[in-house]
Amino acid sequence: MANRQQRSFVISAALDNLGDGLMTVLFPLMMLAVTQDPRLFSLIYLTKSAASAVFSLLAGHLLDVAPPLRVTRAVRWVRLIGVGMLMMAEPALPGLLLCAFIVGASEVFLENATQTLTLGLYPAHALAGINRTLQSLEYFLVFFAGPLAGAALYDQRPAWVLYLAVLAYGLSMWMFRNVASPPPCTHRAAGGHHWSEGARYLAGHRPLRLLCTYAAGFCTLLASLMAVLPLIIASQVEQPALPTGLVYAANAAGFVLASCLAPGLARRLAVGDLLLGSLLMATAGSAVMVASSKVPGLLLGMFLLGAGMGAWACIAVTWRQRLIPRPIFSRVNALYRLSSWLGLCLGGYLGGAVYRHLGYPALLMGTLAVGATLALAFYRVRAAMVDPEHGTAG
Repeated sequence: MANRQQRSFVISAALDNLGDGLMTVLFPLMMLAVTQDPRLFSLIYLTKSAASAVFSLLAGHLLDVAPPLRVTRAVRWVRLIGVGMLMMAEPALPGLLLCAFIVGASEVFLENATQTLTLGLYPAHALAGINRTLQSLEYFLVFFAGPLAGAALYDQRPAWVLYLAVLAYGLSMWMFRNVASPPPCTHRAAGGHHWSEGARYLAGHRPLRLLCTYAAGFCTLLASLMAVLPLIIASQVEQPALPTGLVYAANAAGFVLASCLAPGLARRLAVGDLLLGSLLMATAGSAVMVASSKVPGLLLGMFLLGAGMGAWACIAVTWRQRLIPRPIFSRVNALYRLSSWLGLCLGGYLGGAVYRHLGYPALLMGTLAVGATLALAFYRVRAAMVDPEHGTAG
């Protein structure tokens, strides 16, 4: 029974990721048909990230005090209805922003729920492996297979991309029905004091606090690029759909490769050094894009940026699951993730604003400066990153 639930859980997550991947490329391509203004264009990314930030704490609260499976199923229905609304009208800015808000809100619930349910479906020694699998699936489907398929299909049958996304979300809900047992938790959060307890835990745990701070900076760097990346490509080519899909795919290839290698490297390298290497890899990607901002340079730069993101994310998720006490995991995780969502909001806004007023070369230079600053600052504190399982310092 447990193996069946685990298989259904992974397949459902993969179908979710496929739908997300199709929407990843569909949102910006539909926005290109609505506006070419960088600030308006970045609104789709900003709105999606802002919804995740707004609902981050509510997601953590509900997943600690209510049955996670019931919350997850309700959120999946809301997302399916929200995406389905796009099938009923021509693309317009208000409708696209509303759908992006719904998708962003559901994303934070489902991401937090996935990490919470994983704790109940898998033993502690298997967490690193399942996190690697889930994150590799996420980036392969959300930024590789999904965008490539969506971009190729969009040039021929734009509406089919949306229909396929709705089908993927529907099949995911059908598979998720087999996940019937809630994760074991002997001490459900019963009162509001757990929010303050969670905040104190996060503030008082230096490695977790550092991880939270630098993750927010990493997200700001990433969002400033991703918010306007299709617009940068559209300024260089007449048919941006396929090149956009290829750049997303290059980013995903780097992420998947690094996330597969990260657990093995973590057994040989100090965790602090591995996280520093992730930041250096992302900085190298920004440097490549500054040197050559044409599509080939974007492909290589986004591959390196994805590799840095993949190594960081794989280690960070496993750390949070090991460090945070299970009874308050969802709430502490939500507080942690809130800083990342706020970083995505800030990056999305800055990406559109800098592009509009200074052009995208200045934006690329800014991401390089931010990446180098983060890497230099983290180099000085990496020794504080103590492995929660092995007790080794970076």
